[in-house]
Amino acid sequence: MVKRMIHSAQMKTLLSQVISASASLVAFALLANHLAPTELGTWGIYLVALAFFDMLRIGLIRTPLIKVFQDTPSHNRNDVIGTGWALGVLFSGALSMLVLFVPMTSWVPESFSLFTTHFPWVYLASLPYSMGIIYQEAQGNFKTVLALRTVFSLLYLGVAVATWWVGLLPASMVVLHGAALGLAGLLFLPKTGIRHVPKANQQRFSQLFQLGKYTTLNLLGTYLLKSLDVLLLGVWLGPAAVGVYHVAMKWMEVAEIFVRSFSTAALPQLGQRIRQKNYPSTRAYFHRMVAYQYLLILPILLGIFLLAPWLVRGMAGSGYQDAVPLVRLFCLASFWLPIDRFLGITLDMIGQPRKNTVKILAMVLLNGLGDVWVLQASGSLWGVVLVTLANVLLGVVLGYYFLRPYIQVSFLEILRQVKQSLHRMVQQTLSLATS
Repeated sequence: MVKRMIHSAQMKTLLSQVISASASLVAFALLANHLAPTELGTWGIYLVALAFFDMLRIGLIRTPLIKVFQDTPSHNRNDVIGTGWALGVLFSGALSMLVLFVPMTSWVPESFSLFTTHFPWVYLASLPYSMGIIYQEAQGNFKTVLALRTVFSLLYLGVAVATWWVGLLPASMVVLHGAALGLAGLLFLPKTGIRHVPKANQQRFSQLFQLGKYTTLNLLGTYLLKSLDVLLLGVWLGPAAVGVYHVAMKWMEVAEIFVRSFSTAALPQLGQRIRQKNYPSTRAYFHRMVAYQYLLILPILLGIFLLAPWLVRGMAGSGYQDAVPLVRLFCLASFWLPIDRFLGITLDMIGQPRKNTVKILAMVLLNGLGDVWVLQASGSLWGVVLVTLANVLLGVVLGYYFLRPYIQVSFLEILRQVKQSLHRMVQQTLSLATS
């Protein structure tokens, strides 16, 4: 099991995510030690809002494109990629024009001005980068995905170093960040599938859009479970509170690296088993993939939980110690992420995206109402994180309930596989030590 895991597509995807996240953590540490909490919060609001709209685009295109791509004979796949590009251009252009021409100064808080000012051009500039990752994931070329993510990660790290070294303000940082996204996409433009745009057609467009409208809601809801906290904090308590919360949230993203990478790389294999209606194999694959994730994230979460005071001080300095209890609460919420995520994507792949949508919308509703209640009652940051923990638990319960009529998964079976794998690893280690 361990050898298969090391050489799997999941590990290649994981490596790309680890490089990206490592660069992001180093960049964030540089920014946190340079920017005042209010400036850091403003920058965090910009990143969260931009990622929110990028998630809309990914939800509309990635999962439907990969599903249709895998279901289509190899000689007919170019029109799928071309139509995905056309859909991305139309969607990105429409949202950019909306933000550009609709007056927002009268009702959007001042803390969001950095985002509303620069969003249109940054969103369009980032399209080749996003489409390149989607196209290469659909083809299973995870080495190219790794290269693309690494290039952008290094460019973004350069933005942070320039900010720390020269003393740039957030407005200048946005310009460099957008330029980094655009440059990464241009460097890999031949790998993005853009040459297939002329093969886009109405039939494929309708097919992708019909699938994408559900996965968009699902991914949007998934992202809102995290980003809605930041957006509401920005409105309720201001950028300084967002700065503290953002420091803590960065450590939850460590666990999300593994969840995102494994779930993304698992889509083709999961889809193949479901197309063959091999549900026993699908069930076994589900248990195996979730067990892999727990083997990786449990030691990491334990380390973050125990070392939280030193990790926060090392990342952002002594001015952010209020983030320590938030980090530990995020660790408890992160424990449930692997099974929650796999329940969701399995519902999508077996043709039940509506049930996954209901699950996620219920979580978003709890998240929004819970955050508003907590912020009105006490203005407590740790209360907001407790709402996040309740959300993840609700997602696990609803996902299990909705999937059970089709595939009966078992958390006890996942734990059994983790235990067996740990036992084998210990035996192999002892064997090597005594040989």
